[in-house]
Amino acid sequence: SADELLNDDAIELVVVNTPSHLHYEHAKSALLKGKHILVEKPVTANTKQAKELFELADKQGKNILFYQNRRWDSDFVSIKEVIDSGKLGKPNEIHIRFDRYKPVISPKTFKENPTLEANGLSYDLGPHLLDQVISLFGRPVSYHKVAGSNRKYTQVDDYFMVQLSYPNDLNVTVTSSLLVVDAQPAFVLHGVEGSFIKHRADV
Repeated sequence: SADELLNDDAIELVVVNTPSHLHYEHAKSALLKGKHILVEKPVTANTKQAKELFELADKQGKNILFYQNRRWDSDFVSIKEVIDSGKLGKPNEIHIRFDRYKPVISPKTFKENPTLEANGLSYDLGPHLLDQVISLFGRPVSYHKVAGSNRKYTQVDDYFMVQLSYPNDLNVTVTSSLLVVDAQPAFVLHGVEGSFIKHRADV
C-alpha cells in the first residue's frame, strides 16, 4: 500500500505519477515522511501549492524534482543546437506546437471532470511546451493565453495557445490541439539571418 511505502525507511525517493489532481497531496505526504520526490507534470494545479511543496522540501532537507523529459527529445535538442549556434542570428519569432487527433473524449472519466484540478490539455502538454520555451529563453516579460473546448461532450480544454513576449522583440507562440489531423511542424524558428523548420521527432 502507499502507507507501507511511505513508512519504509529503506525507500529514499518516491515518484509521484498519479492523476494530476492528486500530485500535490501525494507529493506533500511523501515529503512529510522524509522522502525525496520526483513529480510528473503538472507538479501542482497552481503556484500556491507549488510554493508550499518547495518550502516543505527545504524544511525537510529533501529534494523535489520534476519530470520534464521533453527537454531531451531529439527534435528539441536539434532546435536548441540551431539556436545556440547563432546561425539564425537574433531570433525574433518562434512557433512551437504539439498536436494530436483525438476527437473522442477520454474513457478515463476523471480526465474529463472539470471539478478536478489540473485537468485539460493546458495541464497535460502545456507544462512540457512552456518548459521548453523557458529553458531556451527564460521567463517572459508578458504572456497571453487562450483556450477552447471543441470536441463533442468534452468538459475540459482541448486546445490552447500561449503567446509569450521577450525583450528585443522576440515573440514565442505555443499551440496545442487535439483536433489536428494533418501534423504541422513542431518548431518554426525565424531569426534576422534565417529560418529553420523542424517536425515533431527525429526517431
